[in-house]
Amino acid sequence: MSSTAQVFLVPGFFGFQTIAGLPYFTGVKQLLRDRLAELGVAARVHALDTLPTASIENRARYLGERISERVPADGSSIHLVGHSTGGLDARVLLSPGSLPELDGLRARVRSLTTVSTPHQGTPLADYLVRLEGQKLLRLFALLSVQGLRFAGRPVASAMTLGRLVSRIDELIMLRESALDRVYSLLADPLSSERVRPIEEFFTAVRADQSLLHQLRPEAMSGFDQRVRGNSGVRYASVLTRARPPRLRGTVELGMNPIAQVSHLLYQGLYRLCATQDPDSFGAPTDTQSAALQRIYGKIPDTRANDGLVPTRSQVHGSVIHVARADHHDVIGYFDDRQHDPPHMDWVATGCGFRHPDFARLWGDVARFIVGWGGAAAP
Repeated sequence: MSSTAQVFLVPGFFGFQTIAGLPYFTGVKQLLRDRLAELGVAARVHALDTLPTASIENRARYLGERISERVPADGSSIHLVGHSTGGLDARVLLSPGSLPELDGLRARVRSLTTVSTPHQGTPLADYLVRLEGQKLLRLFALLSVQGLRFAGRPVASAMTLGRLVSRIDELIMLRESALDRVYSLLADPLSSERVRPIEEFFTAVRADQSLLHQLRPEAMSGFDQRVRGNSGVRYASVLTRARPPRLRGTVELGMNPIAQVSHLLYQGLYRLCATQDPDSFGAPTDTQSAALQRIYGKIPDTRANDGLVPTRSQVHGSVIHVARADHHDVIGYFDDRQHDPPHMDWVATGCGFRHPDFARLWGDVARFIVGWGGAAAP
């Protein structure tokens, strides 16, 4: 490995570098850089943006262009870390024969770590292409503004809680009317300047939904055959499995309106992600099965998921970490306000993921980057 490794953090579906003025990867750059330094490796860690819902192929091309703009011409090694669909973009970028104009860049990449990536699709994609799915995405972005930017402030009063969670069954079922009602109530206290970027973002999403169609499990069934592994690259995956929603989880959240709403949405999303056809998952290899048994204690069943992606869909290459976490906990959006700096939750799932878990996860990624474990091209 070169004396200065170049590590690129590739974002997933939402695709922008900041959420509510906060970085997509919050706390990851410094933590990963520190862990690599402890292992004797100096590294520059870059956080990238992407094209939110463009096709995986277009996102991969954009990814290659963005890396080319930043990587020095000194032959230093490149390491990619892709969260969610960012892991798929990186796989396409690294596949031999794809994007031939990027052959020189591809030859410098030494590892790819995918984190919570839907290698075998997600049933959520079928929902998101529908009108109510678009409204759910818009509400998710608004929750990020309300829950992250204004964390700890009474942006929605306790009296509003009854209106936000009224007809709970409709919200858990992700019904369009309930999503509209909650969006209106939460958007009301915000200035138009804060709401406008959300509306503009999802206007762009509606204009190009290529990615959503590609993420359907049936569409992803041939991805491994179309996108070959690169023999010069080591591949690893970090898996996430959230706590199945329970009534107790709602009670634990108390009277925080934003947390209550996000937890109700999580209940609906978890149930939806648990519906993927078991036959659509490939069987883990013997090596992957052994790693799952060693790290997690068992092979997750096909219903396990992180609220957005089935856990079994995330298996690719060497399994180096399994986190009891939701989809966004692992990029720094978890509830740990006692830590300095504090971490704020995006979606209240009750997983109990805290900074020590966060540090262990990214420590394992750092160890993989320096070459401690990992498989060659699968």
